[in-house]
This record gives sequence, C-alpha cells and structure tokens, in this order.
Amino acid sequence: MFPSSYRSGLRSYPLELLTTLLIDLDESNVALKTEALNDVKEHLNACLVRQETSDREFKLLSRIVSRVSVDFFIESIPWEELSSFIVSLNDKKMLLMFGELPTVLDEGFLKPLLEKDLAFKIVKGLFHQNRDFDDEEWCLALEAGFNLMLQLINLERKDLVWDSVYAIVSSVWEMVNVRKRDMVVRKGLLRLVRKVRSEALRFRGREYEFVSRLALMIKRIDGLGDDTKIAAKMIHEVLDRYYMGGTGLDSGFVQGLIGMHSA
Repeated sequence: MFPSSYRSGLRSYPLELLTTLLIDLDESNVALKTEALNDVKEHLNACLVRQETSDREFKLLSRIVSRVSVDFFIESIPWEELSSFIVSLNDKKMLLMFGELPTVLDEGFLKPLLEKDLAFKIVKGLFHQNRDFDDEEWCLALEAGFNLMLQLINLERKDLVWDSVYAIVSSVWEMVNVRKRDMVVRKGLLRLVRKVRSEALRFRGREYEFVSRLALMIKRIDGLGDDTKIAAKMIHEVLDRYYMGGTGLDSGFVQGLIGMHSA
C-alpha cells in the first residue's frame, strides 16, 4: 500500500495541470465550449464528493471551481451540486471555497448559502473569540466577506451590504488595535488586492465606487501600520488599473447606501 501522502500527491498532480491549463486559457481570453464545460462539471462533481481530500487538493479544487464557474454563470448553466456541496462544508472550507468564487453568482445560487448562515460564519471568523485565534481563518473570512459584499451589491441588497461593510471595518480595527495583528491584516488585504485584480474587469460602476470607498475607509483606520496602509492603497490602485468602465459610475446606489447609515 502506498502512504496517504503519496496517494494525495498523485491526485493533486492532475488538478495542478488543470489549474495551469485554465489559467492559460483565461489569460488568452479563450472560453470553454459548452460541451467541455459539462464534461468538466461532471468530473468536478465527482471530485467534490470525495471523502478524503487533502488541504492542498481542496485549495486546487476551489481555484478550478472559481475559474470554470464564471463560464457556467455567464452561460446560465445551473450548478446546484456546487451550492449543495458548499453548504455541507465545515466553516473554514466553506469560507475558502466561497471566497474563491467569482462575482457573477445569481440569487438562486446565493440564497441557500445565506439560509445556511454563510453571513454568520463570516462574522464568526472575523471576530473569533477562542483563545487559539486562527490567523488563516481570519484571512479566509475577510476574503469571503469581501466576496459576499460584491455579490450583494450586484443583487442590490443595500441592507446586507452595509452589514458586511461594518463587520469588515470593525474587524480590521479590532485586529489592529486589540489583537495587535497588523501583519495578519496586511496579509488579508493583499488577498483582497488579488481578488480585485481578478474581478475588476467585470465590475460595473457601483462595484467600483463601493470598493474604492471601502479601501479608503480601511486606510483611515487608526493604528494601521504604514505597510498595511500601503496594502489598503494597493486595492484602489489595482482597481483603477483593471476596471474597464462598466456601465458608468452608479453613485446613486453608493450614496443611498451611505445615506441609510449616516448621521
């Protein structure tokens, strides 16, 4: 019998090859045909239900799911199995996979995740009360919370958007000023930079305006280290570099969002 680590390596290799292939296709602006998407979906569904999946394999699967799901949602191809799989995960894996998903989810896909307390699990990760605080889980919660905000902006759920904003900004303040984890915050913000870089091409005016303002709010938090302020600034810089204009700035949505909770 081969050791489990060896078997895991054998399983990871084709996933790494597929990840590389999808990256190459993405950078070449080549979309998968519907027939190919259905084949990939069938194989991914089989991978998702495996009981023995290493952390490395799960991260690779999450990246693959992220890349192919863009085409699924753009082509309006349903993927109920993915939504069901995500809600079955433990908190940490749910945050990881959701944080990797693109900002093109429809309400039908997002609804069961919200019904299974996705938002609560994000807040729980951002304000972890256990003595053994998990820095990685905080970063995953930050990514997932940021992604959820983008999804909710797309669905025009102003009330829930504000809840997400408040949770993220409050958590960053607590991490810096109470937990003294400025370096962890910087690590998390750099992940948001990566997220913005991959998603900004699909942003419309309201997503642009919102992300820009959120980055400014974080940058202005008292106690933030200089390097961490630079990371917050990078969010805005990358946003400006990759944003293609969308449908024009939807300042009315953002102003309405701010007006709901000002004064």
